Amino acid sequence: MSAVTILVVDDTPHNAMLLCDLLVAEGYTTIAASSGPEALTRIGSDAPQLVLLDVVMPGMDGYAVCRAIRNDPNTAVLPVVMVTAREPAEERVKGLEAGADDFLAKPINPPELLARVRSLLRFKSRYDAVDAQGRELAEWNTMLKQRIAEQVAYIERLSQLTGHASMPAYLRWINVATGENVRLVTVGEICYFRAEAKYTYLVTADQAALIRTPLKELLQALDPSVFWQIHRSTIVNVNAIEEVTRDMRGHLLLRLKSRKEALPVSQPFAHLFRQM
Repeated sequence: MSAVTILVVDDTPHNAMLLCDLLVAEGYTTIAASSGPEALTRIGSDAPQLVLLDVVMPGMDGYAVCRAIRNDPNTAVLPVVMVTAREPAEERVKGLEAGADDFLAKPINPPELLARVRSLLRFKSRYDAVDAQGRELAEWNTMLKQRIAEQVAYIERLSQLTGHASMPAYLRWINVATGENVRLVTVGEICYFRAEAKYTYLVTADQAALIRTPLKELLQALDPSVFWQIHRSTIVNVNAIEEVTRDMRGHLLLRLKSRKEALPVSQPFAHLFRQM
């Protein structure tokens, strides 16, 4: 808890000291500001996790400070609790319009103050975790696009080396039976393979077909720079991936460019996307 810093903003030093003492007794670190401009300066220099903001201050009042906090992209989600001695119902509307998250009426009720502080800090912690995951996923998606572009360039270079003795002979197409007909599906058309029971599903943008080749044999025959195993039962064509995301439990999912379903990535294969 000592890592959590709370900014107390009040133009009356006695009021600020009482709030700081109460919070310090609960293990929080506190900093104080006696005016709106000073509060904004302390937010920029000390990066508090929550602000207790008095409404009535000379010059720049609490509403103006709250609006300034919300207008700054770096502090747009910083929790702000407005503290007022005025009629709470009347002030609540003004505070909501300014962007406040919660309200406290003077004189301060310590248990209520601490409960609201803990609640907002829990919310901020969850938001920060989701935001960090979002940045991580954005970075992975950027690297994935770069990796795919590098693979396309590599394949184009290899295509110019026809007849080269060291060029690996990877699978180029697969025979797929559709009724009485047999269709040749090039590997570039394939979005992914999924094993179920004794069969393997070959999935393209517009169809899914059963083939008898086991997933293990496919892994040995496919170009490993293009087809990655992401689950014990799934091989995906990296060129078919639109983005990397997460489900509600934080598990990795792959969304495809031409398919609606998302493919789960099991933990043993998550490193493929972290180290691209």
